[in-house]
Amino acid sequence: KWASESFLAQHYSSRFTFISDPNDSLIRIGHFVDAIVWTGYSNNPSLQGLGLIVHGYQTTRQRTQTEDPSSQLIMHSAKTCLLQAPASITHVGEPSLLIGSSSNYYHFLIEHLGRLATMHILGISTGDLLCWINNELLPFQAELLELAGIQQSQLRKLPPHGYAVHFDALCAPFPPTKGGHQTSASIANWARKVLIPRAWNASGRPNNLPPERKRLYLSRNNTVRRRIHNEISEVWPWLSQHGFEYIEPEKLSVSE
Repeated sequence: KWASESFLAQHYSSRFTFISDPNDSLIRIGHFVDAIVWTGYSNNPSLQGLGLIVHGYQTTRQRTQTEDPSSQLIMHSAKTCLLQAPASITHVGEPSLLIGSSSNYYHFLIEHLGRLATMHILGISTGDLLCWINNELLPFQAELLELAGIQQSQLRKLPPHGYAVHFDALCAPFPPTKGGHQTSASIANWARKVLIPRAWNASGRPNNLPPERKRLYLSRNNTVRRRIHNEISEVWPWLSQHGFEYIEPEKLSVSE
């Protein structure tokens, strides 16, 4: 799974380099020469004829063309599916980095910005690379990328579903997680060393100012899922008596 909502559809030859960190098995990069990125699904297929045969396919929730004419999914079994070939392929000659995107804060920070961190951890410069994302950036995503040193001029958006991009040279870091639950400690350490100091500087506070120690309650009251049903009626009234400050994270910038 190379990027949320995207996968590498084909590399034309064996020109593929695998780079990893001997001290952290979750820090891995695939470097491709002549690679196609297909926007829409998240498996690793091979190109056959006019369609893409995807092996290891496990998502049965996708609607086929019989159910939805706009779908790229022609048919599927339990572990294999046939996708319609790309309607158009755009060529990119500049060296590129596949980041992808997710609207979820955790998944973007760990799985997508984590790909950028993987490059830095392995000592690979990203300053001259085009950085490809899936969707228009949300404010927190733009701020995180800026804190990570990515310039606005480097960002590019992948085409919509059903289209593909042919890259002459593409770095595709693996998501630095295992099974969606185990996260690389290297990513957390990178965030502490790189993002937090830069966020502190962006806040305008003096570097020698000691951090305030507060009791903070991070509310889930405005979330779509997993709300705490008695948060307002029971939890917060009790916490407020013990000096906690009520925080709604979604209303703050990343630096805040």
